Amino acid sequence: MTPTNPPQFTADLLAFTERQALSDTRAAGLLGVPVFTLRKWTSGQRAPSAAAVRLLSVLGTLEALAPDVLAALTPPEGSKPPRAKKPL
Repeated sequence: MTPTNPPQFTADLLAFTERQALSDTRAAGLLGVPVFTLRKWTSGQRAPSAAAVRLLSVLGTLEALAPDVLAALTPPEGSKPPRAKKPL
């Protein structure tokens, strides 16, 4: 899983969250972004940063090679992801 463009990233992100049975809240927490950003990515309204693309790739590798590590990194249900930063 090496997303290189937003449509591929979106498809990979949706497939990953489905395989892991992650809610938007838990997926956003795992990726370290607000739910708003996650939803913009999945709707194609916003392109991910290079760091987000790489992180999803690493999470895919963990899913394949070390599922217990991925499970330990995944936020529990009900935890809150980061909030969007307000401009100064």
